[in-house]
Amino acid sequence: TRRFNVPEIFEKVLSPKKINNLDYFKSDIYQVGLIIWNLIMNKNETPLKLPSFTPEIIERFPESISLFNKCTEKMPSLRPNADQLC
Repeated sequence: TRRFNVPEIFEKVLSPKKINNLDYFKSDIYQVGLIIWNLIMNKNETPLKLPSFTPEIIERFPESISLFNKCTEKMPSLRPNADQLC
């Protein structure tokens, strides 16, 4: 479903030719970002669009917010690799 697709698919950030060669590892990293959001917000749902965080949440979870932002970069090439998450 659209809710679980990464932006490079449903927002057509990549051309159809590049979607066929999609780096699914980077797509998985995007999903890691959404899991981080669930943990921060204590919710069991997937946001339809990337959320913004209140200043209180940013102050309370700065490292997690930073990792969320890196994992949910719109362009897959800007997302970290799995070994960079540790």
